[in-house]
Amino acid sequence: MQGESGKPHLPDAYEPMVEIALPRGDFYSFWQNCDLISTYLARMISHNRSDLVRYTNLFSSAVNELLEMVFRTHQSEGKFTCRVSRRGDLERVYIEFPCSHGERLYYEEALSQATESSRLERYLASMSGKEGPGGETALLELALDYGATLQLEHPDDNTLAIIVDLPLETLP
Repeated sequence: MQGESGKPHLPDAYEPMVEIALPRGDFYSFWQNCDLISTYLARMISHNRSDLVRYTNLFSSAVNELLEMVFRTHQSEGKFTCRVSRRGDLERVYIEFPCSHGERLYYEEALSQATESSRLERYLASMSGKEGPGGETALLELALDYGATLQLEHPDDNTLAIIVDLPLETLP
């Protein structure tokens, strides 16, 4: 089977949907950019989902959580990129951003907590205020409430990428 470009269509491959790339300073200049970007992305990709309004709201909320978490990083140089791809009922959100070594370690620890078997207990503790909210709370919420799978990549020494697969179309 061939795609429009004449290249073979791979059913397991993610199809690119939309990408936003900004200099770090432009993204971090205004807190509302998180909401504006997540709303824009949700409207762009939700047009052909079974329940347009529900899907738009779920996707926008999930991505906004990610963007607000990334917004709190402090690296001064580099580029912010957010890319959304699709494979069937699954959306892949790829966010690449400048990140210091210390922040990278923080995200690695937060991700390990979001993938552990005790993630529900950790999430409840963070929501009750016993441990205090942090970046892991957003990742735990994505894993538990949105059925997301999460991973990290290290494109280079000063950059981190968070990859989140969201099965929103199949959520009950």
